Amino acid sequence: MRRYLFVLCLAPIGFLFVAVVIGAATAGHSALHDWISSLAWTSSKDWQTANFLVGGVLVIALGFTVGRSRGDLPARAHSAWAIGVVGVVMVLCGLFKADLNHDHTTTHGAIHALSFAVAVLVVWSAQFRLARTE
Repeated sequence: MRRYLFVLCLAPIGFLFVAVVIGAATAGHSALHDWISSLAWTSSKDWQTANFLVGGVLVIALGFTVGRSRGDLPARAHSAWAIGVVGVVMVLCGLFKADLNHDHTTTHGAIHALSFAVAVLVVWSAQFRLARTE
């Protein structure tokens, strides 16, 4: 179980690494000024979409693994739930592209932005829940 947990903990790091490599290979992309989601509109759009989908599935698997691990039951359950929601959000962000032009919002862009906001709120709630257990 610990081996699976360790390997799955590398999923978010792998997602970011692949996004950085795709960004470096994309002409005109700046890691300081452009969002990772904007890579879905470049020539490497299929790679970034696959990165979101595979990374999301691996993060969902990480949530299941955390839920089955040992430790404080309420904190573990909340952490597993939060990790799983972030994985689902990553899959949604892969399926629905972000809007490049913020003056005109599309349905896809709105779902992408709303799911990202949900992920941020879930991560914050998990941080507060885990801080209360210490």
